[in-house]
Amino acid sequence: MTVEAKVIQNNKTVNSKAFLDFVARKRWIIPLVLIALYAVVFTILFPDVFATPYNISAVLLEFSIPSMLIIGMAMQLINGEIDLSVGYAAMFANMVAGLLVILRAPLIVSILAPIIITSLIGLCVGTLVAKVGVNSFIATLGSGLLFYGLGLWLFELGYSIGTNNAGLDLLHLPPEFTAISKFELIKFSDGGALQLPILYAAVLLILFTYLMSKSRFFRNYYYIGMNKEAAKLSGIKVPAMKTLVFVISAAFAALSGVLMAARMGSCTTTLGDGMELRAITAVVIGGISFKGGLGTMGGAILGGLFIICLNNGLRIAEAPSSLYKVIEGGILLLAVILDAMFSKRKVVG
Repeated sequence: MTVEAKVIQNNKTVNSKAFLDFVARKRWIIPLVLIALYAVVFTILFPDVFATPYNISAVLLEFSIPSMLIIGMAMQLINGEIDLSVGYAAMFANMVAGLLVILRAPLIVSILAPIIITSLIGLCVGTLVAKVGVNSFIATLGSGLLFYGLGLWLFELGYSIGTNNAGLDLLHLPPEFTAISKFELIKFSDGGALQLPILYAAVLLILFTYLMSKSRFFRNYYYIGMNKEAAKLSGIKVPAMKTLVFVISAAFAALSGVLMAARMGSCTTTLGDGMELRAITAVVIGGISFKGGLGTMGGAILGGLFIICLNNGLRIAEAPSSLYKVIEGGILLLAVILDAMFSKRKVVG
C-alpha cells in the first residue's frame, strides 16, 4: 500500500470515528432522521392518506397522552433508575377517576384525586428506593402489581355500583367528564381536529424540556445518574431528589390514565398493558442511556413520536396487527444495542 493510500485510509477512519462520536453525543439525531424518512416515504406512497390534516392530527393525538409517561421515564433513566409500574399506575388512576365520576363527585375531585393518590404511592416507592436502598426494578415491579390489583378491585366495585346507577357506569362516563379530552380546539374540514390533550402535552413537554436543559435543580439529575456518590459529596440531596422523580413519574402516569378514561369515555383494565415498555423504547431510542446521566428530554420526545409514527404507518399500509409488537420489540433491542455501543465511546452528549 502506498503512502498516499494509507493517508486516505487513515482519513476515512478518522472521519468515521468522528461521525460515530458525533452521533453518540447527539443521539436524538437518530429518531429525527427516522421520522423524516417516514414522512418522505409515506407522503410519496400514500399522499391522499398520510399528508392530510386528519392523519397528522391523529398522530399528534395518539402521541399526546403517552408522551406524559415519556417525561417520567426519561427522568427516571437520566436519574439512573427505572419505573416499571407506570402502565398499571395509569390503569389504577383510570379506575379511580371513573369510580369518582359515577359516584357523582365534583369534576375537579375526579381529576385530581387519582393523581394525588397515585403520587402518594409513588412517594412511598421512591422512599424505599432512595432511602432504604431497594432496587428500583424490584420496587416498581411490586408497586405495579399493587396498582394492578387495586385497579381490578375498583373495576369490580364500579361495576357493581354501575348496575344500579341509572345508566352511569364505568363503561359510560358522562360528557362533562369526557370533555377534558375530547374538546376540539381547532376542527379541520376533512374531519381531523386538534383536541385538548395535544395542548396539555405541548405545554408539559416544552416545560420539562426547558427544566431538564436549563434549570440548575433538574440538571442535578444528570450528576446523580452519572455518579450518585460524587453527587452526594458535591452537596446534592440525592435521596430527596430521587424520591421526587418517583412522585413525578407516578403523577404523569396518573394524569395519562385520567385523560385516557375521558378520551375513551370508559374505563378498562387493559389500559396499561405494555405502556411502560413503549415508554422505555421511546426514551432509549431517543438517546437516553440505561446507564444514567446521558440523553435529553428532546431526544426522548422524538423517540416517542417515532414510535407513534411507525404505528401510524403500519395502519396506513394495512399491516397485520401482530406485526406491531414484533417491530416494537425489535426496535427496543436495537436501541439497547446502540446504547451499549455508544456508551463505550466515552463521549458526553
